[in-house]
Amino acid sequence: LGTEPRRAGVTVVEHTGDRPILSRELERRLRANLEKGEPAILFLNRRGYAAQVVCSGCGRAPRCPRCDIPLVYHKAEDRLVCHYCNTAVDARHACGGCGGEVVVRRGAGTQAVEEELGRLFPKVRTARFDADSASKPGDRARILADFAKGKVPLLVGTQLLVHQPGVPKAGLVAVLRPEYLLGFSDYRAAQRTYQAVSAMLDLLRDAPEAEGVIQTAAPVHFTIAAAAADDYRAFYDKEIEFRRILNYPPFASLAEVVLQGRDVRSLGA
Repeated sequence: LGTEPRRAGVTVVEHTGDRPILSRELERRLRANLEKGEPAILFLNRRGYAAQVVCSGCGRAPRCPRCDIPLVYHKAEDRLVCHYCNTAVDARHACGGCGGEVVVRRGAGTQAVEEELGRLFPKVRTARFDADSASKPGDRARILADFAKGKVPLLVGTQLLVHQPGVPKAGLVAVLRPEYLLGFSDYRAAQRTYQAVSAMLDLLRDAPEAEGVIQTAAPVHFTIAAAAADDYRAFYDKEIEFRRILNYPPFASLAEVVLQGRDVRSLGA
């Protein structure tokens, strides 16, 4: 499982709300990094603009009080529903954490980050690596080659970038909004978030001056703190206890039954 945290030089920056997309701290570090001639990679695992349900106060996603997984917004009923136990609440209910108003809004994606970088650094070339801009192998190879040669100092990517072989490491790696991953309606969301953030930060150059930044509305969440420190044991100890208390695997077995058909009434009969 590992014992001691190995990663140094990673800063967790608290940042709530969607504007500005980049915090002042991250902007300052990006500017200093560019002045040194160092490339940077910015990760946001959300392409385009997608709907999300968050608290307007603390920025966290509402969770099921029974299953502790994020609730999913159902537009037709204007309800938040747990896909495990079917608990449902009004979409406008107060946040259980801070009492703030829960709102449904459009969240910024990689396109918005690319636009913001263009505004902040108009003379610096930026490229985007996601399923829209890098759907073909030739496009992926071209973008990575330009980044490796220094033609593109700023690269914005989703988790798709992590899975590419031969991605050049960078002097600065920023992970934006990892709590989006925590918001998936799945008991394994924390595990997948830890794995994703760790893989993103692994693209940091192995140099004393290299630095990582995690910009998040949930800076004290154990998953994000453990990923920042590369401390798998700390993550495992917390996560396995939650699963034991909630009777999730490996302490129980789960099965999913899917019914498909044209007539909903006959399916439910």
